[in-house]
Amino acid sequence: MTRKSVITTVLVLLGVAVLGVGVVLAYDAFRTRKIDSYAITYEVTVEGAGGIRKVEYTAVPDGQHRTADPTTRTDEAPTAQPWSRDVIIPAGRQARLTVTPAEGAVVGCKIVLDKDLGSPKTKTLTENKAPAAGQPITCSTTLDDDQRFRR
Repeated sequence: MTRKSVITTVLVLLGVAVLGVGVVLAYDAFRTRKIDSYAITYEVTVEGAGGIRKVEYTAVPDGQHRTADPTTRTDEAPTAQPWSRDVIIPAGRQARLTVTPAEGAVVGCKIVLDKDLGSPKTKTLTENKAPAAGQPITCSTTLDDDQRFRR
């Protein structure tokens, strides 16, 4: 083997090694990328007469990117009871649900993470129940902004 062919072989092997390391690092970066938003479900339960007067909740506006600023939406006198909504909230932002019941109703609220990280199960982030009929309640939680996907 000539000196030129040895140098060429070494350079080719070095190039293959660098490429292999690059592929491994890129795969790991993809596999553990930072979570930028969460799919959550707001849930409201009702006991007693009268039902719900109003529900206010935060969510990314329809048609916006999942990391867009959430806005407050209002559902006046919802007919479906129990009430629920599936929404997107960016990481690091507050998920907030406020329920105003009718005079004779006791309401409960819950914020559920649709998939606990790395698990097919849901996870309740917060829940609350009004102490008496006719009293409004709020459930709120700030979503973690330092979680990473693990595949």
